[in-house]
Amino acid sequence: MSIHYYPSPYGPDQVRDAPDQKFMDGIDLVISTAQSYGFSKPIWVTENAWAVSSLVTEAEQSGFYQEILDDSRTSNTLSQQKVAKHFWFDMGSITTNNDNTFRPAYDMVKSYIAQYPSW
Repeated sequence: MSIHYYPSPYGPDQVRDAPDQKFMDGIDLVISTAQSYGFSKPIWVTENAWAVSSLVTEAEQSGFYQEILDDSRTSNTLSQQKVAKHFWFDMGSITTNNDNTFRPAYDMVKSYIAQYPSW
C-alpha cells in the first residue's frame, strides 16, 4: 500500500485535521483499516514534502525529514513490517537554495542513506 504524506507546514508529530495525531498514528490507522478489509501489506511512503517557507525553516525541514525517516525505519519489528519503503517525490525542495547551495535537509538525507544503506 502506498501513501502520500504532505503535512506542511506541520511536522510529522502533527496532522492538519488532527494536531495531536502523529505520523505513525496515521500509518497504524491505514494498516488497521486495510486489515479490517482483509489486506495485510507493508506501507510504502511514496511522496512527502516540506517546502521551506515563512512557516518552515531550513532547519525544521531537515529535522522533519529525519523524524519521518526515523519513524519509518524503526516502525518495523520482527512480527510486523509497517513502512517498508520511503521514496522522495521531489528532491528539489531539499537540494538547493536560490544561490545553488545545498540545504541542510540534503546533507541529512545523504548522511542518512550512508548510515542506513540497506533500509
